[in-house]
Amino acid sequence: TASLLSKAGLPIPLHRLITESAQANDAANQIGWHVVVKPVDGDRGEGVDTRSDDAEKLEKAGELAFMESKRQRVIIEQQVEGTAHRLFIVNGQLLYAFKRLPITVTGNGSDTIAVLAENAYKAEQLKPVWARIKRPPLDELALEYIAQIGLKPETVPRRGESVALRAIESTASGGVDEDVT
Repeated sequence: TASLLSKAGLPIPLHRLITESAQANDAANQIGWHVVVKPVDGDRGEGVDTRSDDAEKLEKAGELAFMESKRQRVIIEQQVEGTAHRLFIVNGQLLYAFKRLPITVTGNGSDTIAVLAENAYKAEQLKPVWARIKRPPLDELALEYIAQIGLKPETVPRRGESVALRAIESTASGGVDEDVT
C-alpha cells in the first residue's frame, strides 16, 4: 500500500519491515521515535500498537505483533497524527470512503466516564451478535488513553461531549466508521 501511495505522489510514513524482534529497536532508531508496530499481514487492527515510545514498550508491542503475524513479519512505522480514512477504489473509480473514529462515549452531564463506558458496553451486549461493534468496558487501554489526555474515570463529561477511549480506531478494539463518500 505504501508503495502505491508513494507512486501516486501521496506522503507516506517512514517504515521498516522486520523479521525478528531483535531488529525492532534499530528500526525505531532509524525512523525516529514514536512508532507504530503492526503485523504485515494483520487485519482489523489486531496486533497493532501505537504506544511504542521507548524500548520496553516496543519490545512488548513487537511480541504481540509477531504473535498475530502468520508470516512472522512486522512493520515498524513512524507515528503520524491525524484521522484514518479508507478509500475503496476499483478500476480507478472511487466506490466509497469512510473516516475511522476511535471508540467513544458521549457525556450526559451527570455520569462519569466509567459509568458511560459500562452503560455503552452493556447496551452493545443487548444487540444481536451480527449488529454489535466490539466495545470493551473501560479497560487498561482506555484508562491509559484517557489519562494521557488529562481525564480520569471519575471525570463527568459535559452533555454531548465525546470522549475517545482509544488513540486510534481499530476494528479489533472498537470504534466506528463514518461514511464520507
